[in-house]
Amino acid sequence: MNHSTLFQAKALMKKGDLKAALQLCEEVINADPQNALAYQSASIAQADLGNDSEALTLSAKALELDPNLIVPHITRAYVLDRVGKTEESQVEAKTAVEKDPESSDALCCLGIILLTANKTDEAKRYLEKAVAINPSYYLAQYHLTRVYLGIKDPRKVFWQSLILFRLKPNIENILRLAYVFSRASRFTNLLILLISAFLSLWIEPKFILIITFLLVSISVSGGIFAGFLAKGTQWVQFLMSLALGVAIGIIGLSLYLVLNNIYSR
Repeated sequence: MNHSTLFQAKALMKKGDLKAALQLCEEVINADPQNALAYQSASIAQADLGNDSEALTLSAKALELDPNLIVPHITRAYVLDRVGKTEESQVEAKTAVEKDPESSDALCCLGIILLTANKTDEAKRYLEKAVAINPSYYLAQYHLTRVYLGIKDPRKVFWQSLILFRLKPNIENILRLAYVFSRASRFTNLLILLISAFLSLWIEPKFILIITFLLVSISVSGGIFAGFLAKGTQWVQFLMSLALGVAIGIIGLSLYLVLNNIYSR
C-alpha cells in the first residue's frame, strides 16, 4: 500500500502537483514513521516548493533511516547550494557520486554544483559522464551546453543545441539553436554572403538584402530540420544541415525569382 502511494506521489510531482504529492508522502510517514523512501520523496517535494529548511530536515531523516540512499544527498546538495552553503553542497554531491559513480542524477548534480562554483573543468567532466550514461537526460545536456558556452567551444555548443532541440522541440530550443547556428557557423554565413554577392551580378542591388535574409533564414531552418532528423555522426549532421539549407535556399530563391518575373510584367 505504501509503495503504491509513493508511486502516485512521484507521478504527481512529475505533473507539478507538489502539494498533493507532499500530502501523500505525509500520509505514508504517519502510517509508517520508519519509511525512509517516504521522507526522501517528501524532501524532494519540499525542496521543489522552496521550503529549504523542511527539505533539509526530511532528507536528513531519510539518511538516518537508510544511510545507503543517494537521492537525499542530491536534494541536500541543491538546497544547500541555493541557500549559499557552497562547500557543504559540494560535499553532499560528492558523497552521492561516491555511493554510486554510475548514477547520472548524482553526476549531473555534482556537475551543476561545480559549475555554479565556477569550477568549469571539473563540471565538464562530470556532466559529460552523466550524458554518456543517459543521453536523454535533458538537465545534464542543458548544463553541459552552458559549460561549452563558458569555454567558448562553438562547435560543441551547436551540437549540444541540436540535442536539446531533439529532447524538447519547443520554441525556446528553436530560438537557442537558431542563435547558436548564426554565431557558430561562420563558414556557412560567409558562404551565404558570397552567394548573395555572386547573385548581385545578375539581380538588381535592391533585392540583395532580401535574398541574403532569405538564404540565412532558410539555411538556419534547414539546419534545424536536418539536425532533428539526422541519426548519424556529427559530420553527417553537419553535411545534411548544409546540404538541406542550400537546397531549400535554391528552391526558395528560384520561386522568388519566378514570382518576381511574373508580377513585374
